[in-house]
Amino acid sequence: MLLRPRKELSNPPQVLEVPGEPAMHLSLTRAEDSIRLYRLVKANPYLHQFEPWTRDFDLRDALLLTNRTATDTLRGDTLEYSILEGSSATATPRDPIQGIVRLYSRDDETRSAWVGYLLDERAQGKHFARRAVHATVKYAQESWGIGEVHAEIAQANERSQHLIAKLAETIGAGLELSDCPSFGENDSKIWSLALPATIPALER
Repeated sequence: MLLRPRKELSNPPQVLEVPGEPAMHLSLTRAEDSIRLYRLVKANPYLHQFEPWTRDFDLRDALLLTNRTATDTLRGDTLEYSILEGSSATATPRDPIQGIVRLYSRDDETRSAWVGYLLDERAQGKHFARRAVHATVKYAQESWGIGEVHAEIAQANERSQHLIAKLAETIGAGLELSDCPSFGENDSKIWSLALPATIPALER
C-alpha cells in the first residue's frame, strides 16, 4: 500500500459516518469544541482513574488541547473525532460529546500510529467507542496507509483491553502485547495490532 503525500491529508472529512449505525456519528474535533470537551472530561470520574491528566483539567486546558489538535490535524499528524449520538443531519453545536477517538504520533517510516479514546460513562454499553475506533482506524488505513496501530492500556483498565481485543478479532488483525516503560502510577502494556490489508466494513 502506497503512502499518500502529507499535503493530501490536511483536510479529512468533517463528519465521518459509521456505516450501519444511525445512532451515532463522528465529527472532526475543532477548536470551538473546547467547552464540550471540558464537560466530557469533568463529568467522568472513571477517566480520572486511568488518565491522571484529566483530574485537574480546566477550561484553559481544554482550549489549548483542542487548538493543538486542530493544528496537528492540519499537518496530517493527528486524526481526532468526537463521538456524537444520533444522525449528523440533526446534530447541533450544543449536542454533548459522548466520547473522543484519537489517532496520533503517526509515523510514515514504520507505517504506524497510536490510538486512544475517551468515553462518557453514560454511553457505556452502546458500543460507541468500539465502533468509533473501528471507523477511524479504517479511514486512517485507507488515507494514511498505516499497517499497525498501538495502544497503551493500563493493566487494570479491563474495558479498554476488551475493546482492543474485540477490535482485533473483528477486523482480523494480529495482536501482540509488550511491556511499556512505566512513568506514572498505572502499570501498562502496549497492545499492537497488525492490520489486515483491508479492514472490513463495520457490521452491527
